[in-house]
Amino acid sequence: MRRLIDDKPFAASLIAGFFAFLVLGALMVRDINPYDEGIVLTGALRTLAGDIPHRDYYSTYGPGQNYLVAGLFALFGKQLIVARLFSLLLMALTAGAAFVVTLGRMRWYFSLLVLALVLAFLVGWQAHLYPIYPVILLALVGAIALLRNPVAPSRTALILAGACAGGAALFRYDGGFFILVAHCLALAIISWRCASGAWFRRWFVDCIVYALASAAIFLPFAVSYLAVAPLDAFLHDIIRFPTTYYAEMRGLPFPGPGELKSQPQEIAVYFPILILLLAAWILPIRRSQNEGIAADRSWFPLAVMMAVLQVVLFYKGVVRVSGLHMMMSIVPATVLAGLVADQMMTRRGWRAALAITVLIGLAPGLGAIRELALDLRQPQRSLLGWAVTAKPQPRSCAAIDERSMFRLGGDYRAVASFVRRHTPPDARILVGLGRHDKIFVNPQVLYFASDRLPGTRWHHFDPGLQTRGDVQRQMIGELQHNGVQWIVRDGSFDNVSEPNGSAVGSGVHLLDQYIVSRYRPLSYYGRLEIWLSKSVAWPRDMKASRCMAIP
Repeated sequence: MRRLIDDKPFAASLIAGFFAFLVLGALMVRDINPYDEGIVLTGALRTLAGDIPHRDYYSTYGPGQNYLVAGLFALFGKQLIVARLFSLLLMALTAGAAFVVTLGRMRWYFSLLVLALVLAFLVGWQAHLYPIYPVILLALVGAIALLRNPVAPSRTALILAGACAGGAALFRYDGGFFILVAHCLALAIISWRCASGAWFRRWFVDCIVYALASAAIFLPFAVSYLAVAPLDAFLHDIIRFPTTYYAEMRGLPFPGPGELKSQPQEIAVYFPILILLLAAWILPIRRSQNEGIAADRSWFPLAVMMAVLQVVLFYKGVVRVSGLHMMMSIVPATVLAGLVADQMMTRRGWRAALAITVLIGLAPGLGAIRELALDLRQPQRSLLGWAVTAKPQPRSCAAIDERSMFRLGGDYRAVASFVRRHTPPDARILVGLGRHDKIFVNPQVLYFASDRLPGTRWHHFDPGLQTRGDVQRQMIGELQHNGVQWIVRDGSFDNVSEPNGSAVGSGVHLLDQYIVSRYRPLSYYGRLEIWLSKSVAWPRDMKASRCMAIP
């Protein structure tokens, strides 16, 4: 293994990425996330139909993920396996990039440690299609390019890294900007510490080249968007609404002892802070003649790059504090953790390095162990368990049922089947809630599972948005304009409360009153109800269907 990593780093990188793909695929949870995964799946459906983000539908992300998934659907069909394979590929490449950036900068077994820890985090906090993964991947690829010669990066490296930041902005606008800030700040620190002479002028010119490359990727998409869509819609979705409501309505506090006792894996939110403190203790940089210039140390530029990336990208997890939302900071922190363990080995010996390894492995280990324990109790929860334990029967990679590769709650499957059976393919529907004055999430995956487009631009529910009177009035107007005859109401989330503003109802019931006045309940499945417009006749085959009509 040592010879392979040291002598054939490219082959080792390919093997690491392939191994990561196999591990993530085998341990992939088959259950579909009705909200987070549904956001991208529904966005891809709307993109295929010609809708444009922000102009035609509310979106908190950049268009990149929606367009890529939509393109894959256009090529291979609207099948969930297509989206999941794409998601697994992104996650595996992220783990592989974290491994690649360590090569030649730490001992080979600590490079493998980084790979293992990143995989543990990705397994422990699975969130398929979540747009942070392409952002993390592009941040690491840009860092790999810049670290080839961080004191005087080549124009090619600057252009590649800048293109990565511009590409990241297409998935998360803020992510691309903060990657640009992190890369340029890290280069400034490295150049100032390691270079001699007029470092500032050289660094400033490098940043200009980097920024121009970033703009060359992002600006054509921005210009194309502004040619067909108003700027105000973008400003609402990305600036005005988040800055006004996100922290109040979605914010979560850092977990205290009580929460960590019940959910110990959430100690991961403190992982970047722990690693930064360990790095400050173990990696002191004292530039002196006895120690040599810091530029001679291969680990110093890597330490600076990863430390700055994790600090700058920490912003994502500060408001909505969770291991998942902290992942953009956690991954570069994991690379820095490997470097910390490697330097501990150099300075204090293998016993100290082993102690540090156990400490830094606690957070990812708790998350991975929790997932593995769930898989052991429910063997068919993971893809590997399903493949090994499922009884011999016809299986499908495209359908969503208990026999297929992916699972959706039985009530959701039944509702999606009912909608497909009773509505024409071009029908538009609304997937709402039992009440709309208080919102946690809505099950957007039902649009994809039923293969029906939303009847409003506000299909993605957020507290502080659809709970407002002005937005509910817009939704009512769109339901009327689009002739929406079918509404699904999910009461599963009505009583879910988080310690933030979303737990308090707005007192606005315009949409609920409209639904009651213009629609009637037709059938129900658990907490889900299907409502039909009063202007439409009762379906003739209702008695033959398996649904239970509401009196």
